Amino acid sequence: MVPFYKEALEMILDVESEEETLKVPDVSIVETSAELLYGLIHQRYIITRQGLQQMVDKYESKHFGICPRYYCQSCPVIPCGRSDMPGLETVKLFCPSCLDLYTPPSSRFHNVDGAFFGTTFPHLLFQQYPDLLQNTPTEIYEPRIFGFKVSEKSRSGPRMQWLRLRPSVVEREVESHVQSEGGGEGNDDGEDDESVLGPGGGENNGASGTTKDAKRFG
Repeated sequence: MVPFYKEALEMILDVESEEETLKVPDVSIVETSAELLYGLIHQRYIITRQGLQQMVDKYESKHFGICPRYYCQSCPVIPCGRSDMPGLETVKLFCPSCLDLYTPPSSRFHNVDGAFFGTTFPHLLFQQYPDLLQNTPTEIYEPRIFGFKVSEKSRSGPRMQWLRLRPSVVEREVESHVQSEGGGEGNDDGEDDESVLGPGGGENNGASGTTKDAKRFG
């Protein structure tokens, strides 16, 4: 995978080659290979026990910045790659609160290969150190017009909002929805559904609406 591996390793270790002549015509080629090799070594080092501990210290000091999302309440982010193969994408920042990826705001990260951190590192880190995760409940912004929630069925409504829901949040949403629908048993005119879902939401009766919403949250 790494061209001129031996020469690149010697450059990283600052070891003089035993051979009198260099086999490559241009030193810059070795420098590029050394950069690639160093990045791949870094990918493997940060998932070792010592490497994880060093990254924990950086995470706690917010060395890599904070999540730009308002509801994450300045949660620290951690570098993450979308691929383990070098040369595909630059590094992204993973937020453990909203479980989303963001482009680093600092330009110094824009040329860092995502493979130098890899896809495993951030998730292994939080498995080994679960205390790093914030216990604050995940909140999701709800768009409103004149105080009324915008229906998901509306053309301007929220899309795929349920993707940000955690299991605990889903359970609370389902329970609250079932309780709100419980008082309307036997009412098949769809009036309650209309008030919650917006125009066009009352085409089906309350029971089928509950089933659809349960599937959507499930």
